[in-house]
Amino acid sequence: MSVVERVDELEERARGIEARLAALEAVETPAAVRTPAPPAPATSKVWVAPASSAAWVAPARPTVPAPVARRRSADVSLEDLLGGRVLAWAGGATLLAGLIFLLVIAVSRGWIGEEARTLLAAMGSLALLAAGVLLYERRGHTDAALAATAAGIAGLYASIVVAALLYDLIPASAGLLLAFVLAATATAVAVRWEAPGIAALGILGAILAPVLVDAGLSADGTVFLFAATASAVGVLVWKRWTWLAFATFGLATPQWVAWLVFEPPGTAAALVTQVAFGMLAAAAAVGFELRTRSARLAVSSHVLLVLNALVLATVGWGVLSEGAGDSAGHLWLGGLAVAHLALALAGERLARVSHELVLSSAVLGVVLADVAFASVLDGLPLVAGWAASAVAMGALAHAAVRREDVSFSLAGLGAQLGLAIAHVLVYEAPLDLVDGVTSRPTAAAALMLVAAGCFISGRLAQGSGIAPNARIVLDGAGLLVVAHLTSVTLDGPALTLALAAEAVALAGLAHRQGDAVARAGAAGFLGLATLHGLAILAPPGALVVGVEDAAAALALLGVAASAFVCARMPGVHRLALHGLAAALVLYLASTEIVTAFQPALGGDLGVRQQGQALLSGLWAFVGVAALVAGLMRDRRELRLAALALLAVTLGKVSLYDLASLDSMYRVASFVALGALLLIGAFAWQRMRPAAPTDVPDAGPGAR
Repeated sequence: MSVVERVDELEERARGIEARLAALEAVETPAAVRTPAPPAPATSKVWVAPASSAAWVAPARPTVPAPVARRRSADVSLEDLLGGRVLAWAGGATLLAGLIFLLVIAVSRGWIGEEARTLLAAMGSLALLAAGVLLYERRGHTDAALAATAAGIAGLYASIVVAALLYDLIPASAGLLLAFVLAATATAVAVRWEAPGIAALGILGAILAPVLVDAGLSADGTVFLFAATASAVGVLVWKRWTWLAFATFGLATPQWVAWLVFEPPGTAAALVTQVAFGMLAAAAAVGFELRTRSARLAVSSHVLLVLNALVLATVGWGVLSEGAGDSAGHLWLGGLAVAHLALALAGERLARVSHELVLSSAVLGVVLADVAFASVLDGLPLVAGWAASAVAMGALAHAAVRREDVSFSLAGLGAQLGLAIAHVLVYEAPLDLVDGVTSRPTAAAALMLVAAGCFISGRLAQGSGIAPNARIVLDGAGLLVVAHLTSVTLDGPALTLALAAEAVALAGLAHRQGDAVARAGAAGFLGLATLHGLAILAPPGALVVGVEDAAAALALLGVAASAFVCARMPGVHRLALHGLAAALVLYLASTEIVTAFQPALGGDLGVRQQGQALLSGLWAFVGVAALVAGLMRDRRELRLAALALLAVTLGKVSLYDLASLDSMYRVASFVALGALLLIGAFAWQRMRPAAPTDVPDAGPGAR
């Protein structure tokens, strides 16, 4: 054999090997990225040896069968879906229903004895289970095998419940042992096969078994329920099937709650039941995160923890209070709060526990503590406790480093203050000041506690560095509480003066420290004082009938002085505050003139009308004086205010005085006003000449 022929032979063999490798790779490679096998040679080379050697024929490349690509789930047709999965699971569910109906109908018609019918159902369920396992393990992972296995597990569990609870064929201890074995089997099968259907029909069917066979409410049935629930929790902790956690909670909780409510077993049994099922629900919520050391807690876990705490608190309070008195219910709520807070503290020290789980437990502990606290105390102690807890939350926010901890602390702070404020506004100091406040000292003490909590917690939260606006919000809330406190403790002119004095105090604080909250608070208290003075002490009707209380004049004067003081604050519109003070002084003088020269209540204008004529003259004189002052000092805003006052005076004389006053007082009003208007016009022309026409680009101040 020549060298050339041997090289050809080696090339032929290499092509055959490449073809085989390409065929093997095509089985595992998706169709979109498969590499086509090299084409086979057109002819196979045949070499005939010389006479001295035997003839050798190069072997032909073996034919490799085309690979069958594995069908993906996305390629499953509607026919395959209906004929495979849907048909299989419908069959499993039908078989399970048939087993249940067998147990029910056979009892009602007396076809066979109790032992025989129970044994028949158990044998049928066991056969289904065995057939499903055999098919799945040896004949392929088919949906029919999964459905048969699930139906068999549920049927066996129903048979155990019937044998132990309805017919007393086996003792409760033996039934409990069989239930645990079956639950463990279902758990192992579901985890091994990655089969949610086993959990759905098997484990959840086991949870519903006491209801399906009408086993009634009893301690033994609750124990069976606990075994099935524990099995479900084991599966979902291993696989994190969120739907299984909520399904388990939704199916198991009504059963054990119904037993505690309708068939009370006693205080000790109620406590054990609630603790046991509460721990299972908590394990279902956070077990997977603990097993995998998850840094974040799923939203579903938060929801399940909240639902579990709500059920335990509500059911425990109702059952224990009815059975052992209110003190037992109080202790139960307090114990739940302590347990959640202890879990949060312990979890902070364990590396496996995520920080979100710690915060979630802490939030639930605080909420439960609030509920327990409200169930034990009332009145001032309750308000004081919530205000103190708000201060404690502010201290936590001040010391916290993580943003999550600061957010939790601030949320708790707001919740505690919200509870305290809501309780005070509903019970101790309602907004209905006429009939709502029953005890002013109690209302004042409650409001002072809340205000102190706002101010102290606001300063603590300010140092957190993460929520810079927390102090502004809390100080604002504290000032609102102080305003309500003032309205609760005082009334009349004293209330107006107190609001004005508080405005002055806040203005001084804003002037010294440049505090924006104090500046806004001073403006707010000044507005409240003005509103109270003009709406309650000296309403606009006082310009007609006068003012009864002489102290109202002092209160209005105090508000005017407060406005002048507040004008010294930095960052305020001083002109507006000066205008408010001047308007209050003029209003005070007007009411005093009407009070002195006219009857105070319902006076007959035909008897004494001097007050209205003098009032028109006062307004006209002040308007002209302000106009002259504005011209002399070149103050445009003062001139505009004077013109506005003169316009109001002209309207009063033309409308009110002309229609209401007698002829003499009417003449006096018109003459006085006309003379003063002429004086004002003369002053305007003399002191403010026309703008120069030879300076076209003159500024607005040129004249």
